[in-house]
Amino acid sequence: MNGNIQTASFTVTVIDDTKPIISGVPANITLKSSTSVATTCTQIATWAAVTASDNCAIQSLTSTYASGASFPVGITTVTYKATDVNGNIQTASFTVTVIDDTKPKIVCPANIVLTSCQPTATWALPTATDNCFVASVTQTAGPASGSTFANGTTTTISYKVIDGSGNFETCSFTVTRAAAISATITNNNPVLYFGYTLDQTATITVNPSGGVAPYKVSYTMNRPINCNLINSSGDEV
Repeated sequence: MNGNIQTASFTVTVIDDTKPIISGVPANITLKSSTSVATTCTQIATWAAVTASDNCAIQSLTSTYASGASFPVGITTVTYKATDVNGNIQTASFTVTVIDDTKPKIVCPANIVLTSCQPTATWALPTATDNCFVASVTQTAGPASGSTFANGTTTTISYKVIDGSGNFETCSFTVTRAAAISATITNNNPVLYFGYTLDQTATITVNPSGGVAPYKVSYTMNRPINCNLINSSGDEV
């Protein structure tokens, strides 16, 4: 034999084009502030661990948000991305929706009581707070601060606060002005005579109404004392 040799070759190329598999992606999450943490605007969302597997090996698994992160009001998409050792990529997503349904708080001034001689009332704007932010505070009933109020009336003043999500709350107080002061006056002996020997006393009775007690009553004579002639008995003639 002469030892001549001949060879022939071919190649086998294995291409990994299989994407990784992401498992455990939660369903969409909805959080309401009223049933979560009513005092904060953002809400914390948690979910079970998400995993990834591959026919070869996983190089990395990343996400745009981690479980336990705070989410703002609205809809946020959470995306997981798995990459295998051969560069194949798989993604999976779910949403976290935060609904602000917490009503704002508003505190009106205390009820105001005016005397009959006090025509005007002033007050400070009600204080309003919210877990997110207060969009507006408006007066919805009654006249403005500094207005004049009629005697004997009670007027309701109302305000409304609206937050950035459209939640609202109201509060009210009253302004009461006492009735105008008046009085009925009686006199059991309206005519007194100087020098008259019989009853020379008179009882003046004043019954005030309106205003706020205690009352102060003053009076003056509406005519001068007439000095006439006195007879021998000491009576005025």
